[in-house]
Amino acid sequence: MPRVSVIIPVFGETPHLAACRNALGVQTFRDFEVVECTPTPSSLVRPNAGMARNKGLAQASGDWIAFVDADDLPMSDMLGDAVAAGDEANADIVVFDAVEFDDRTQLETPLPIRINAGLGDDVRFTSFGTCVWNKLFRTSYIRRYGIRFQEIARSNDLAFCVEALARTDRIAVLPRVLYRYRINSGGLQSTKDKTPDCWREALSEARRRIQQARLLPRFSASLERLERQVAGDNLPGGRFSLRKIIHSIRRRGLWNFLKHAIGRVMP
Repeated sequence: MPRVSVIIPVFGETPHLAACRNALGVQTFRDFEVVECTPTPSSLVRPNAGMARNKGLAQASGDWIAFVDADDLPMSDMLGDAVAAGDEANADIVVFDAVEFDDRTQLETPLPIRINAGLGDDVRFTSFGTCVWNKLFRTSYIRRYGIRFQEIARSNDLAFCVEALARTDRIAVLPRVLYRYRINSGGLQSTKDKTPDCWREALSEARRRIQQARLLPRFSASLERLERQVAGDNLPGGRFSLRKIIHSIRRRGLWNFLKHAIGRVMP
C-alpha cells in the first residue's frame, strides 16, 4: 500500500499533462501512486473534474490523498514535505503555499490566500483557500465522513474543502511554496464565462454541508467571509471592470495584482 495516492483528473492528452507527469516523476518522496481518472458522465451531465476526482477517491489506496491538476506543476519536494508535516502533527489535513504561474508571461505570483492567518474559526476557509491542490488529506478522514466533490463544471472543490476544513482541528500548516498553479493555459480559470453560476451552487452546497454537520454557528463568520470573497472574485462585467480591479488589488496587493494582470491583457 503506498503512502500517498495522487489523483489527477484527465481529459485526454492535454498540452501540459506530460510536464505534470514529469514533475511527479522527480518527486524526492517515492512511496506514492498516481491515479489518473477520466470522468464517466451520465446522459444528462457533461464530464467534469468533480466526477473524475470522486472516481479517484474510490480507487485511491494510499494513507494520504493529494490532488494535482493535469496542467499544474507540483514542486519536487511537495509530497515528501507534506507527508512529513502531516505525520509529525498527526494531522487530518496539511495545508501548504502555492504560486500562480502565468503561461504567457512566465511570472509567478503568490496564491491570494494567507495560510499564516491560522486555524481561527472566523478565517479558516479564507485563510486556507477552497482549492484542493494546496492540501494533503488523510484518506481515512475523508472516508470517515464521506466527503465528496460536487459534480459541477467549476468550483467543484469548494464544498469539499469547506467541509473537510470544518470537521477537524487537526490541520498542519506548512508555509512553503510546494505547488505551481498554471494560469492563462485555457484551463477553467480562463474560461469562467462559459459556466458563470457554478460558484453560487458551490457556496450553497458548502453552507448546506456545514449546517448538516451542525457546525454552522461555529463557522458562520468564516463562511460569510468566504461568500463575500467568492462573490467578489466573480463580479459581473469585463476584465477591466473597476469593481473587479479594486477587489483584485485588495486580495493580492498592488504589485502582485500588476504581475497577475499583465498576462490577462496580453493578446
